[in-house]
Amino acid sequence: MNISWKWLKELINLKGITPQYLAEKLTLAGFEVENIETNTEDTILDISSTANRSDTLCMVGIAREISALLQKPLIVNSRQSQLTINYRDIGDDEIRGTDYVYTKIQGIEVKRSPVWLQDRLKTNGITCQNNLLDILSLLTLKWGQYFEILNFTDMHNKDDPFETIWKHKKSNALKPNLELRTGVQDILISALIIPKQEVKHTSQCLDLFPSKLSAKNIRINRNDIILAYSEAIALIKYLCRGKPHRTICRIKTKKIYKPLEVSLVRMNNILGPILRCSKNKTYDNLQIKDITEILTRLNFSVKEKTNYLAITVPEYRLNDISRDVDIIEEIGRVYGFDNFLDKLPKYNIKGNKNNRKLTIDTIRSVLRTIGLTETVHYSLTRERSSLISIYNPLTEDCKSLRKYLLEGLIASSSYNIKQGNEPVETFEIGRVFSNSQNIKEEKLNLSGIIGGKEYLRNTWSMKPTCLTWFQAKGEMEEIFERLEINIEWVQPDLSFEMYQETLLFLDPKKVAMLRHENKTIGIFGQIRLRWSQELNIPERTYLFELEIDQLTNRTLHQKAYNHALNVYSKYPSIIRDIAIISPKNIPVQAIVKIIKENIDPLVESISLFDVYDIYSSTCTKSLGFRIKYRSNTMTLRNKQVDKANCKIEEAIKAQLPVQIRLSSSKE
Repeated sequence: MNISWKWLKELINLKGITPQYLAEKLTLAGFEVENIETNTEDTILDISSTANRSDTLCMVGIAREISALLQKPLIVNSRQSQLTINYRDIGDDEIRGTDYVYTKIQGIEVKRSPVWLQDRLKTNGITCQNNLLDILSLLTLKWGQYFEILNFTDMHNKDDPFETIWKHKKSNALKPNLELRTGVQDILISALIIPKQEVKHTSQCLDLFPSKLSAKNIRINRNDIILAYSEAIALIKYLCRGKPHRTICRIKTKKIYKPLEVSLVRMNNILGPILRCSKNKTYDNLQIKDITEILTRLNFSVKEKTNYLAITVPEYRLNDISRDVDIIEEIGRVYGFDNFLDKLPKYNIKGNKNNRKLTIDTIRSVLRTIGLTETVHYSLTRERSSLISIYNPLTEDCKSLRKYLLEGLIASSSYNIKQGNEPVETFEIGRVFSNSQNIKEEKLNLSGIIGGKEYLRNTWSMKPTCLTWFQAKGEMEEIFERLEINIEWVQPDLSFEMYQETLLFLDPKKVAMLRHENKTIGIFGQIRLRWSQELNIPERTYLFELEIDQLTNRTLHQKAYNHALNVYSKYPSIIRDIAIISPKNIPVQAIVKIIKENIDPLVESISLFDVYDIYSSTCTKSLGFRIKYRSNTMTLRNKQVDKANCKIEEAIKAQLPVQIRLSSSKE
């Protein structure tokens, strides 16, 4: 909006104020001064306001802001006529609930506008037409008010002009029926407060309005309509030589708005202290006197209460002032944000990462260290009955929230291989969403893919091979050992929901559930052959998914392993191998548990070195355990070792339906 410096000086005493100083004040108050153009006759300020400040899109609106910023009074009544107005209350009539003010003016002379009026309109790029229309354009620029002119001679009901005005509005025929001709005419001039939803349509219907006065520039203000109307009558009386008759104002019952309550403590906490004395650098909070003065200049009504201020917002600011923080912003804006202390307060409290964050960072670091690459996938997937659906999905592939991470990892791995790349061992830490018994829950899971690459060989001459199931299990155990998490491997159980949902991707004969502190936290297994072939993923690819929330419940200071330093023995060890024929339904952990319960102090280590199925029997398997004996004080004899080994064998046979096939020695 172009603001004339000459025109502005008529509204505010700008003695001693330069356009550059005013531009700086406006910028700090939230208005952008895009350009200052000076010519021989005037200085033009191009000022842009924010979208929520429609009240500043007219000359009086921006002058009202400048008046508050410069603490100078606003002069608006120099051309206003002292009208005698007859008020008529229309109550809460919804049909004719719009405010009107109208006056009959006789004997107006339509002619060319004076030079000062033409120059003022040209500053804003408006083409001059005649004195009457130019007066209306001028007042629209100054007040943001719309005035309608009707030919009084052509009106059917001269006794009640309001009926004619209402018919024009009701039929959307707001276009004036006045044919302006040079000479003397009788007119009816009216002003109305147009509802916000009708402003755009109204502006499109008006031939009176020049192109510069678009719908966005028409902002009718109930508070200013009488002032603007008085000035319109005065200018028409002076420039058009018209004789106004009585003025009728039909107004709707004014709505009473509840004052906003603003706490002084909250205000000072948000704005901060101000500099009272620059020499001593003493700071203090804004006083009630300062706050009241600022708000009064902005036409706010302030009442002081016990612990807060009750502030009534002027009607033309109701669009952008609705909360206490809006009023606090106004106070800071007018007082000047640069006058407040802008230093952050000092705190001696040192922040700490919570246990959950530390655990996740540790997991991420360990997985990267052993060679896994982190990936991130969308939380959206295809629609399925067991998943949570979302409203307004963008595509068919993004209709539901994922329940587990494995599906996304498998899809990305398949896509990567199809592009001619090698298999990549990846992991993802992401959020999953479940809907169990109509209870929606959000969790954090860890999922990954290992194996697939052929890089293992016993000798350099051998052809590289992929990870076996036990080698992949060993990698997982290394991860848990680095995280100092004690994990138990158990047979899968269909009662575990994660196993039910992911069984589609896993080989049922090569899958295990992972337990931590007697809670099942995840699964591990080899990819199913069907998906390996369809997706072109290597057969020996292993998948895992864990619930991280179950791991973060423990503190990092709780160690899963008790590490101890022992003196290295100088004496040789004796090894005993035990071959056990066991039913397939007996897990290896059950046998290891019995061995540990009956362990001799001389036992240094226990390891499973061989597992194979007995083809003559489909229900049994052969297990080979290696037990190493060593003493720190002497060289062991076979008799001592055989006795300890025999004790372990007897305990196994007593507690489990197994057979000890043979026991061999190795020194």
